[in-house]
Amino acid sequence: EARIKAEEEAKKKAEEEARLKAEEEAKKKAEEEARLKAEEEARIKAEEEAKRQAELDAKKKAEAAARRKAAEEARAKAEEEARARNLEEKQLREEAAKKAATRKLITAACAFGVFVLILIAASASNTSNYYVAVKKHSTLIYKGIFSPTGKDLILEIPAPVALDTVKETYTLQEVKPLIFTHHMDTASALRDVAGVPDLEAIIASYEAAVDFAPGPEELNEALKQLEAAKDVFKAIQ
Repeated sequence: EARIKAEEEAKKKAEEEARLKAEEEAKKKAEEEARLKAEEEARIKAEEEAKRQAELDAKKKAEAAARRKAAEEARAKAEEEARARNLEEKQLREEAAKKAATRKLITAACAFGVFVLILIAASASNTSNYYVAVKKHSTLIYKGIFSPTGKDLILEIPAPVALDTVKETYTLQEVKPLIFTHHMDTASALRDVAGVPDLEAIIASYEAAVDFAPGPEELNEALKQLEAAKDVFKAIQ
């Protein structure tokens, strides 16, 4: 009986130890499984986090690249628009410069044309002008030529002449009395010289007087004297 009891106790003890060992092993196994599960979950979570972070980084990188591309396209577009504006402005400036040059050329041509017309008009007008210069011992009479102020000497009277009116220019009618009187006086002086008078010179003086007779009376007088001189010249031939 004592042996049976001892065996029974030993059996119970062995069973208890086996149970405890089994529980311990089960506990360790459960803990190990829990640890492994936790590690697996942590790994999965870490991978998911890494994946999410990678996706986020990729998204940020793509967005940054898109922004850079958009900025580059905007810059290129702005540069192209600026070049187009500059080209257009340059063309407008060139066109404006051409128009201004054309206007200047037209203005210059018109001004030159007006100047030429004025010059021609002044030159043409000057051909009908006469100039009288009274010196100390003579009087010079000039006729205007085709030039604004040019003139040729047509007569020198060997004595100063008193002018009724002193002007810059005179008309032919205004100088005719001076020229007529000079030629008539010259003819008279030649006619009154001692000896045989120079009839050819006398006739030439009367002919010049006829050309510059200021009125009908003077013309008739010059013609009469001219005919008389010619008659004398014929008589002595």
